[in-house]
Amino acid sequence: MQRNIKQFAPVALCVLMSVLPVFSQGTQIDSLRAVLSSAIPDTTRIRTMLELSKAYERNEQPDKQLSTLLLAVRHVETLPKSKLHCELLLENASVLQIRGLYAESVAAAFKALSVAEALGDSIDMAWANMRIGSNYADLRQINISLRHHRATQEIGRKLNNPKLIAQAHASMAWALELDGDLQNAYTNLDTSLVLRRTLNNNALVGRSLLGLARVLSKQGEFTKARPLAEESLVRLTGVREYSNRTEITGLLGWIYFRCGDTAKGLQLADSALKLSEQYGIQFHQPFIFKILADIHALRGDFRQSNMFFERYAVKKDSIFSGRMLQAIAALETSRETAKSELEIASQRMKVNLIALGFGVSMIVGFVIWLLYKRQRDANSHINYQKEILERQAVEIQLTNTALHEQNEQLTTLNSEKNELMGIVAHDLKNPIGAVRGLAELVHLGFVEQEQVPEITGQIVVTSDRMLELVKNLLNVNRLESGGMQFTMIAFDIVPMLASTIEQFRPSAAAKRITLHFANEAKESLMYADEQAMMQVLDNIISNAVKYSPFDKNVFIRLKSSNGALRIEVQDEGPGISEEDMKRLFGKFARLSAQPTGGEHSTGLGLSIVKKMVEAMNGRVWCESEVGDGLPAGATFIVELPKAS
Repeated sequence: MQRNIKQFAPVALCVLMSVLPVFSQGTQIDSLRAVLSSAIPDTTRIRTMLELSKAYERNEQPDKQLSTLLLAVRHVETLPKSKLHCELLLENASVLQIRGLYAESVAAAFKALSVAEALGDSIDMAWANMRIGSNYADLRQINISLRHHRATQEIGRKLNNPKLIAQAHASMAWALELDGDLQNAYTNLDTSLVLRRTLNNNALVGRSLLGLARVLSKQGEFTKARPLAEESLVRLTGVREYSNRTEITGLLGWIYFRCGDTAKGLQLADSALKLSEQYGIQFHQPFIFKILADIHALRGDFRQSNMFFERYAVKKDSIFSGRMLQAIAALETSRETAKSELEIASQRMKVNLIALGFGVSMIVGFVIWLLYKRQRDANSHINYQKEILERQAVEIQLTNTALHEQNEQLTTLNSEKNELMGIVAHDLKNPIGAVRGLAELVHLGFVEQEQVPEITGQIVVTSDRMLELVKNLLNVNRLESGGMQFTMIAFDIVPMLASTIEQFRPSAAAKRITLHFANEAKESLMYADEQAMMQVLDNIISNAVKYSPFDKNVFIRLKSSNGALRIEVQDEGPGISEEDMKRLFGKFARLSAQPTGGEHSTGLGLSIVKKMVEAMNGRVWCESEVGDGLPAGATFIVELPKAS
């Protein structure tokens, strides 16, 4: 009886798959579970698990979809390699990427590529390369991404497969868009749309329309983008596209807002955020947070804008962490190493054959060389030894020079180490002792109830000072070690400037300082890293407030300058001396000017600003004049490229 069930189970599964579309989603899932409970062959069981995961996706149950796929992949690893193996791994890679699990997604896609190559399956090789390239694009590894997408495109052309060719154009467009090449991104998306319309597939057409709307929005063409985004949303509704549906909902909200429909724009952006949380779509959340931050900033609600900016920065940093990039780079290296080893093995066989042919010649040559060696003149040997001594003398001189340079570097590093230890001893040890003492007074009940708010306020201020110092030390380390990743995109700098200025109005008001903002630039699209720019603006504006005397003004201006955007922050403080100007952007700089309201300074802020601005192909400098009869104050100027 058991054997009969095994014989007829594959037939039963085929029949079940043919009638499932007429059942409800719940009925499909129940029926598939029933097939799994029977004693059926392993291949049929795994196929059923794949169909069950797709049913979970249609039923909008992403967690169950992922767990079912992972279980199916674990089972299929025990079987001989087959097309089912590829299909499972590629489906798994797609779901993992949507949830922001990039290392796991790339690993699954590389496995699929290896299986497809072993089977000689060109179609699955193309889709595996596409999935790998898509992951690398999301992680801003553009060159690697384009290499894999070109492999997909080449296979599509050889097979004359319009679906593969269209996918390659769309995927390359996404990588080019992230790299800031919007014109070529638009051209590739337009090509993919033309091909996909001939395939009569709503989901594929919707994806190309989404990409075109997104690129047009980045170019400020919101009126042109709107009908494309609306058509995309219609085509993606009702199909298995909740990731793209989430993105287009957020993008359409931004487009409506920029076209003047504030209420609908905010409603769609909020809906996109709820969809991303409902389906666990990590990758789109920074994009949605950024849209909500910009919308609230332009509406004048800077409190909400600041909150979403912070959520955007935290989420973006967690997704594109250095550890994840290192893990995925290791996968790429492992793949390339395996290919190199195969090529080396092939070449080794050829070398062995050639070696056999030249063996006798080598022996004869060796004998001739021995005879020549014995015949050499003694003077030749002396000259040879002399050359060795001369070469060694040169090497010793070079070594001494290198040691001298290293000693100078060690002296500098030792000074920095001593400075750092002094900071730890003074700027961390003393505040930690103060916080502990204040907390102990409250804990032991030695403080009157009305004094508690004042003391806890001191604890918060002191803790913030220590946190700022630790953040600055970590940023300096990441910048100098090359661990900080910069994602260069085009964005409007005005909302970020306005938001940062509002952030410092309370501390400025406490010193009766007035902040003035003037936008003198006709275009305000900057090409830079948003998170780094937030830190740059925070540093230079906070410094202006920190070093300005009471009852003064701080002027912030945005200007255009020869293809660049210039941000000027001018204070009415004491100015910066010529001696201080030489050390202004150095690490641990301790200048003669001091904060005017007892504020804290780590001496690292301007060093971080300089390194970040230069890493984004910009420049930063200070203009100041001090002395009798000269205007006081300092102007810090940051210039970064405009978006083309």
